[in-house]
Amino acid sequence: MLKIISDAYSNGLFTAVIPQMQGGFAIAMMIAGVILCLLIGYVLGSLNFSLIVSKKMYGDDVREHGSKNAGTTNMMRTYGTKAAVLTILGDILKAVVAVLICSFLMGVMHGGYSAALGAVIGHVFPVFYKFRGGKGVATAAAAILVLNPIAFLVVIGVFLLTVIFTRYISLGSVLAAAIYPLITFYTYFSGRSALPGSGFAFICTLIMALIVILKHHENLYRLAHGSESKFSFKKSKKNDKDEKNGNNSDK
Repeated sequence: MLKIISDAYSNGLFTAVIPQMQGGFAIAMMIAGVILCLLIGYVLGSLNFSLIVSKKMYGDDVREHGSKNAGTTNMMRTYGTKAAVLTILGDILKAVVAVLICSFLMGVMHGGYSAALGAVIGHVFPVFYKFRGGKGVATAAAAILVLNPIAFLVVIGVFLLTVIFTRYISLGSVLAAAIYPLITFYTYFSGRSALPGSGFAFICTLIMALIVILKHHENLYRLAHGSESKFSFKKSKKNDKDEKNGNNSDK
């Protein structure tokens, strides 16, 4: 039973059937399957939990505070640890669900990576929130963990070391994103032969990395000019002051 589940996850329910079809129809079905997985990932990715949590718990919009970003770091600075934890758990869960569903449908290489890319795009440009989302870091990290645990360990290691030594989450995120396609390429192409779909998977990781890096362009500008905020486990003093004045109170 476990082998059947493992084979279905690795190869996909539909991709096992597609090779038996005739040329043009098989290609069309493969393209349709990839598009479907992109859409599944995009819709689930559009469930931005920083916006959900800030709305449901605080009657507020986190995009109106701090960095104006709908992400975990701004949730931490604006509302505190509880809000940030709920946000990151939600953003992780949606990516995991999207990747698992699509891996069973189209296999890891085509379905899983399509869903991961769709989830990151959805998080950054959510259809439910006027296409104003976060930067896709937590969502991408969760997808990487499911798709390629080895790549995840390297990426999270780069991120944590950078944050520990510099306290800049943005710098850690950018460096981790930059190294991710390189690790994926090494993982899939360093052996004698690459697995089918490895090239497609690599292209997806490259696009995901570019999206995350480009979404940090303002942070990179502030880093270059020495004005980027360093990470803290406390809400910012400005937000505490706003709460006392009734500008950021729970509603």
